[in-house]
Amino acid sequence: MKTALRRMKLEKLKYTKLSAEFKLVSVVVLFSLFILLFPVFLRQTNVGNFPPGDDVYLYVRYADDILNNKYDRFDELSYSGRNVVLFDLWPSILALFSRIFNVDLYLSSKILSLMLGILALIIFYFIMRKLNLDLKISALSSIILILAPGFFYLFLVLNKYTIPVFIGM
Repeated sequence: MKTALRRMKLEKLKYTKLSAEFKLVSVVVLFSLFILLFPVFLRQTNVGNFPPGDDVYLYVRYADDILNNKYDRFDELSYSGRNVVLFDLWPSILALFSRIFNVDLYLSSKILSLMLGILALIIFYFIMRKLNLDLKISALSSIILILAPGFFYLFLVLNKYTIPVFIGM
């Protein structure tokens, strides 16, 4: 009888720990969502729908060519025209996401960058937990990661390093 009670108590403690961890992960994800969306809202109100950086315009133009079936591997707008020899996955992903969810290409670039940033943060948190670090230390290190300028810029501005860093996590 005592072992059954002890087992029930351990099960209850286990579920309490899981719910506490879920709440903490939820708070960290909501904080990171706020941190990543804040500059987007500021830019939207002050500048308009124009994303920061140069790569976004190139990827959106290529994705628009893919959507309109005009992608012929020749770039007319760059220095009197040149062949596109670099294969990049972003234009195809942007075109696919835009077609599936029926959203603007600029909006899809913002959503994809934000989703990859949140997923990278969650993966980082669970890597920290897998290393048997304390719950608070894992959450604090995730918050420090989201505030790091490199991570912040990488998942705020669409560039060619976003997917490799995400896959490398």
